[in-house]
Formats: sequence, structure tokens, C-alpha cells
Amino acid sequence: MGLTRLSVRRPLTMLMIILALVVLGYRGFTLMQVDRFPKVDFPFVTVLTVFPGASPEDVEDLVVKPIEDAVAGIPGVDYIESISNESVGLVVVAFVEGVDGDQAAIDVERQVAAIKGTLPEDATDPSVVKADINAIPIMNLILSGPQSQDELFKLAEDVVKPRLQSTKGVASIAVSGGRKRIIAVKVDANKLAAYNLPIDVVNRAFVLNNMTFPIGTLDEGRLRSSVRSVGSFQSLREIEDMVISGGPSPFGAGGGRPPLPGSDTGGLVYLKD
Repeated sequence: MGLTRLSVRRPLTMLMIILALVVLGYRGFTLMQVDRFPKVDFPFVTVLTVFPGASPEDVEDLVVKPIEDAVAGIPGVDYIESISNESVGLVVVAFVEGVDGDQAAIDVERQVAAIKGTLPEDATDPSVVKADINAIPIMNLILSGPQSQDELFKLAEDVVKPRLQSTKGVASIAVSGGRKRIIAVKVDANKLAAYNLPIDVVNRAFVLNNMTFPIGTLDEGRLRSSVRSVGSFQSLREIEDMVISGGPSPFGAGGGRPPLPGSDTGGLVYLKD
């Protein structure tokens, strides 16, 4: 009754109140932020260490336990979980609610770096990663068409990805699901034995012949250019013609059996042999 009486006696006042409510409602509606993926900070930090060839027991005793002892004293730690598998050790450090995740990751990285020298020499440097739910992709695009899977992957990598990266607001893009070209080399064990060559010779030849690295700089007046040696394979023919050994010519004298390396016949052994 009081509101009705006020509306009848003071209509201008009620009009001002209604207009004020409308204006406040409009401002609140236009300024309200709606985020389907609000920023959330989970204070979880993982430490991953690879120890090639080690058993789960060795990984736990030599890698996981030292890391657990190092991070246990960090302020704000809630609990620590670890997983020890063959050649891999994983330590998960959970912090209490309210701890800054970025600072927690820095503290864990410092403590792990302090005991890095006590870890086995064959183990890789521990990798510290902060759990970041905000890095989850907000959009997934599927590319389809009459092209083959290789062509679609190349199209996504070379055309679609650069265009999306140039779009304002895009942080990062990852292309997955395609197939990259791989050259498989199947060595004939009989021919390798005939040349008296171990398989390590083939592996070493690939390492030495497929390298690109800087070799220095070239000064021309005020211009300085970087010079590098490009040794990466560019075609199948280059792979076939790679020299494996400076031993015999393929299947020389000797009744169809190639002479052993170091014989008088000389010659080179190529991968295509």
C-alpha cells in the first residue's frame, strides 16, 4: 500500500526510480563478461625424468625419491604422488588452494636444479611442467576433402596454419592427425655380412651424412653473412648413393661374393648395394 500511495502522490519520483533501475540494468547487461572458459589456476606441477634402460626399481631409487625429498620442503605442498616405470619417472606435486601456480613451478624447478648433479649421468635433465588448463584448445577444426591424407596434412601445415596464426587473438596452433613422409631403409643382412660390415656402420653413416650445421661467418665490407654446411638429404637418390664404407666394389671378383674391405680391389660400398 505504501508503494502504491507513493506512486499516486509522487509520480515523478517513481518515474525517476524506474528510469534509474532501467539504466543500471542496461549498464550491467552490457558490461557483464561471459566466458565459456574462465581462467582457472590449478597448483599442480609435474617433474618428468627419462632414465634410458633403467628398471622401475632403479628409476624409483635413483631418480624419483631424490626429487620427492627435494620438493617436499617447499611451502604450500599438499601432497606428492610419483610413478616409476621402465626408463621414466614422474613426480606430481600438488599445492594447497590459493598458492600461485607460476611461483610454485619456479620453486619446484629451483629445488630440482639443486639436486640435478646427484641424479644418474645417463638420466636426462628433469622437465618441470605446470598444469595449465587454460592451454586447452578452445576450437578444433577438421580438414577433409578428396585429397589423400598426406596432401591434406601438407595443406593444413603450409596453408591453413599460417593464415590462422596471423588472426588477431590466436595464441598457438597445433596440427595433428596427418602422416609425415618417412624413408624406411631395410638392410640386407646377407649382403652386409658379405661385405664384413656391422650394422653400426650404416647407422653411423646416416648420422655423419645427414647433418646441417653452422661453420662460421663471411665478412664482405659492412655485410656479415652466416655460412652453414647443408648436408641434409634432399632426394632418394642422395640416400642411395651414400657411401657406407671405403671397402670393396660391390660383387667384384671372387665367384659373386664381394671381397672384404681392405682388399686390393678397392672401391666404395654404397647404401644401394
